Amino acid sequence: MLSLEGVTKQYLYGKRLFGVLDLTVANGEIISVYGGEGSGKTSLLKVIAGLEEYEGRITLDGKDVSAKTDDVVMTFSDGAIFKTKTVYDNLAYPLKVRKTDKAVIKDRVNEVAKAFGLDEKLSVGARRLSDDEKARLSYARSFLRSVKLILADEMKN
Repeated sequence: MLSLEGVTKQYLYGKRLFGVLDLTVANGEIISVYGGEGSGKTSLLKVIAGLEEYEGRITLDGKDVSAKTDDVVMTFSDGAIFKTKTVYDNLAYPLKVRKTDKAVIKDRVNEVAKAFGLDEKLSVGARRLSDDEKARLSYARSFLRSVKLILADEMKN
């Protein structure tokens, strides 16, 4: 369960990005944050991920998120793609850096690629993908590992 208690973000020059938030998100629940450009949606996600300073308390299953947990993944539709690598290598990367067994990597990559409609593109270089396929590749990487929370910014599909 994700819990925000009295969470707010204030910049050094005094502007408060969003008001005080109290929110509880149950396990398995999906929520969306809507707002205009510059309204603080991305900053809120960064705060929840523990990537930006904030006031208040944020916990994930009772643990403070500021402890830089590996249980949270934040992804962007246009980011973190290695354009010189294949789709397979892009998907495998998060598992390779964690020294996951090669057979497990292969199984997980194939499973996630199929779920995101990228199974026919595994040998294609990422730079050759359409914008839609690049976005799906970016989001697909979030589902390779077992995590407790996925924060997806600018989801277009």
